[in-house]
Amino acid sequence: MIKQRYLWIDALKGWSIVLVVILHVSGWYEERYSFGDTVWLDISLFLFPFRMPAFFLVSGILASRSFGMSGCRPLRVSLSLYTTYLLWTFVVYAKDVFILGVSSFSFYDIADWLFIPGFYWYFMALSLYYLFGFLLVRFVFRFKPAIPFVLIATLVLSWYSSWIGELWGGLATGRGGALHPEDTLRSFFWFLIGIVFREHLLNLFRSVPKSGSFLVVLAVVGFLAGGSLQYYGDVGRVILSPLLMIFTSIILFVRFEQSAFVRVFSMLGKLTLSVYLLHWFFLGLLRLGLMQMDISGLHWFIGFVFPLVATPLAIAFSVVSSELMHKMKLGWMLEGMPRIARLRWKDIS
Repeated sequence: MIKQRYLWIDALKGWSIVLVVILHVSGWYEERYSFGDTVWLDISLFLFPFRMPAFFLVSGILASRSFGMSGCRPLRVSLSLYTTYLLWTFVVYAKDVFILGVSSFSFYDIADWLFIPGFYWYFMALSLYYLFGFLLVRFVFRFKPAIPFVLIATLVLSWYSSWIGELWGGLATGRGGALHPEDTLRSFFWFLIGIVFREHLLNLFRSVPKSGSFLVVLAVVGFLAGGSLQYYGDVGRVILSPLLMIFTSIILFVRFEQSAFVRVFSMLGKLTLSVYLLHWFFLGLLRLGLMQMDISGLHWFIGFVFPLVATPLAIAFSVVSSELMHKMKLGWMLEGMPRIARLRWKDIS
């Protein structure tokens, strides 16, 4: 079990959620105006091997809090995540149908929620990971030689996963194309890495020097090199690139753990799921406003500046909204579901 909270864990989560918001902002803008890739969308695509593997690696490390407990606590965590997914999917659907009027009511849509995730696919994925992680830890990983076999099998299945999408109907092209079997299996691989190697990772990064400019330069170069490895085959894209980018990011966070920069990311890391849940509402409001504007001729300039402005505003909106919801006794919508498992959000993701 994790006996103390390591600053780099929250900082890595915070850095990841910032990149997720940038992706959503830049991706929507490019789709809306159809003028070609923006600068920030190019950056987001370069960071693709890092973003979600980092999230799920940390989730796997933190999952040790529940996997190390007696009873079926991980199953309750899985249920709490899934019910939160259903709750917020309904909130978004109700907003689109009854407030914005951009969708029409359909019972088929409601039935689809059970299996075909959209904006909040992360909750369904993490729910499944806790379920299957629990089964593996309790019944398979006790036999140590089975661990590398399971990890390798997860990667192999991700490379040949088209048949899974056919078995699970619309899953491969769920709402927004969010939860593809290939990405799901690869993310599960990093979740398992966090579970299996948590003690090794914590001990490894505990020994990182807190000083030295050469280490910083080496980490930055390593991060950029890791991003470049994604263009050299599946092994580079799926394993080497995420591994190098994650490790070098952690080194930088440990090296500068006393800086305000890292502490801001660490603060955001404790609010990751609140930001993930609520930033969509800010982007929806922003979308309504921008759709009324004609910015022809300013595409490149706006494409560069827009994410710089919209990303911090979306995060600030999410943080403030989260605080207001708690003051209005609506905090259960953000944190109430994990009470099924008697854990807090920041302890399970």
